[in-house]
Amino acid sequence: MLAANIAMIVVVITNGVSLVTLQPLIDQVFIAEGPTARVVVPTVNLVFSMKKTTLFLGLVLFFLTSRALYCLGLYCQRFLMMVTGERVLTGLRTDLYDHLLRLPPLFFTARRSGALVSNLTADLGVVQHLASTVTGDLLRRPVEIGFLIGLLVAYNPSLSLFALLVAPVIVGIVNILTKTIRRRAGRMQSSMADLADHLQETVGGIRIIQSFTAEKAAAGRFHSVARRYYEQSVKAYRMMAAATPSTELVTAAAVAGILFYGGQNVIAGRMTTGSFFAFMAILMATYQPVKTLVNALSESSRAAAALERIYRILDERPAVTSPTNGRKASFQKSIVFEKVSFAYPDNPCEPVLQDISLTVQRGRTIAIVGPSGAGKTTLLSLIPRFFDPTSGRITIDNVDLREWDLVSLRRQIGIVTQETFLFNASVEENIALGRPNAAPEEIRRAAEAAHILDVIEAMPEGFRTVVGERGARLSGGEKQRLAIARALLVDPPILLLDEATSSLDSESERKVQAAIDTLIRGRTTLVIAHRLSTVRNADTIFVLQNGRIVESGSHADLLQSGNLYARLYNLQFKE
Repeated sequence: MLAANIAMIVVVITNGVSLVTLQPLIDQVFIAEGPTARVVVPTVNLVFSMKKTTLFLGLVLFFLTSRALYCLGLYCQRFLMMVTGERVLTGLRTDLYDHLLRLPPLFFTARRSGALVSNLTADLGVVQHLASTVTGDLLRRPVEIGFLIGLLVAYNPSLSLFALLVAPVIVGIVNILTKTIRRRAGRMQSSMADLADHLQETVGGIRIIQSFTAEKAAAGRFHSVARRYYEQSVKAYRMMAAATPSTELVTAAAVAGILFYGGQNVIAGRMTTGSFFAFMAILMATYQPVKTLVNALSESSRAAAALERIYRILDERPAVTSPTNGRKASFQKSIVFEKVSFAYPDNPCEPVLQDISLTVQRGRTIAIVGPSGAGKTTLLSLIPRFFDPTSGRITIDNVDLREWDLVSLRRQIGIVTQETFLFNASVEENIALGRPNAAPEEIRRAAEAAHILDVIEAMPEGFRTVVGERGARLSGGEKQRLAIARALLVDPPILLLDEATSSLDSESERKVQAAIDTLIRGRTTLVIAHRLSTVRNADTIFVLQNGRIVESGSHADLLQSGNLYARLYNLQFKE
C-alpha cells in the first residue's frame, strides 16, 4: 500500500509539472512574450535567457520525461492497487465463507440459498471492482485535484475563483446521486439474489419440471424475475449514468466564463497567452479527475450497498458456540435428556419438544418413533448441538453438552440421514470427509464393512471416480452405504440414524440394513424410523407425539400395551 501511495504522489506531481511547461513553451518559443505572468516553478525563469532552439528542445524533453514518469507512476499505482484490492477481497471472501461454516443450520433454513450464493458472487464482484479500481481513484483524485487547484491559484487567483464557484454545485449533485444510487443498487442486488435463487431451484428440480411438462410455467416465473431485475437495474443505471453528464454541464458553464474573462485579460495585456493556455490546460486537467471522482463515488455507493449485505451476514452471531477452554469429550457412560424443551426462534410460542426426559446407556440402541412432525429429527439434532434446548439440559457423562468443546463433541458422533449429502468429488474423498488423512487401506476397509466395496471396484476409476453433484451418479442405496462407510471410517462411539433406510426398494434396504448392522455394533445408537420393522430389535423404543414422549418400552411391551405404537405398527403391516 505504501508503494502505491508513493506512485500516486509521483503521478500527481509529474502531471502538474508537465502542464507547467506549456507557459514557457508558448511564451518564449512560439510567441516570444516576456515573462509577465507569475511562474509557479521559479527554476523555469532560469531558462528564459537560453536560445530559442535550445529552450524548445529542453522544454520538449522535459515535457516528455515528466509524462513518461507520470505514465510509469500511473502503471505502478494501478497495478499495486489492483493487487491490494484482490488481497483484501480474497480475505473478505474467505472470512465470509468461514463465517458461514460456523453458522447453525437454522440460519440456512431461514434464508434462500440463491441469496447466499449472490452474496458470495455478485456482491463480492461489485466489491472487487471497488477494491481494485475505484479505491485508487478515491485515493488519488482528491490529492490530484488539490494539487492542481494549488497551481491554478498560483497562476491567477481571480480566474481560479470562477473554477471554484462550481465546487458546491458539484458536491450537491454528488451527494444526491450517491444516496439514490446506494438505495437503488441495493434493490438491484436483491433482484439478482432472486434470479440466482430461481436458477438454482430450477437446476435442482429440472427432472420434476420436465416430468410434469412444467417448462412453460418455470420459464414464465424466471422471465418475471429477470424482468424485475432488469427494471431495478435500469433505475440504478439511470442515476449512475447521470453522474458524468451533470458534472460536465456545470463545469462547461464554468469553462465558458473563464474563457470569456481570461480572454479579456489576454487582450488587455494583463496576462500572457502562455499563462492563459497553461491555466486552461491545468483547469481542464483538473476537471478530468473531478469527473472521475464523481464516477468513483457513484460506484462506491453501489459497492456500499453490496458491503452492507455482506456485513449483515458477518454480523450474524452463531447461536451455538464452543466454550472457552471447553472439555474434551470422551463418551464413557450415558447420554441423558433432563426435561428438555425446544422451540424454533421464529415461533417461540409453539415448542417442538416438551419436557423430554430419557437416558441412553453406552452401547445401547434406542429408537425414536412417532407420526410426522412429532419432533424426532429435532430431538436428534440437539445432541451434536446444531441448536441448544430452550429449557432443560442434555448431558454426556453427567456434563452439560454446552461445557464440552464443540469440535471434540461432534467428533464423538456419526450421522447418517435419509437424504445423504455427497460432494461432487471422488468416492475416496467423500468417504474420508471426517478423516481426510486416512490411509487408502482404512478407506477400503470402511467401504467393505459398508457393503459398498464391490460397487466401487466396478466403477471406471474405482475409489477415484467422481460421484457427481449430490452423488447424482449413484443410486439411493449406494449413496446410503457410502454415507455409512463415511461414518465407519470416523469410528464414532455415538451414532445417529435418521430414516437411514426409508425411500429404498427392498433389495437396497436389505443391503443398507446389513451395513447398518455392522455400523451399530458396539456403539451407542439413536435411530429414527418410520418403518417400525427396522426398530424391533432396539433395546428401548420411545414414542413421540406432539413433541412429548407418550410411551416407551421394548417392541413386545409396546405392542402389548395397544397404544399409539401398536396402532402405528398394525397400520403399517395392514398396508
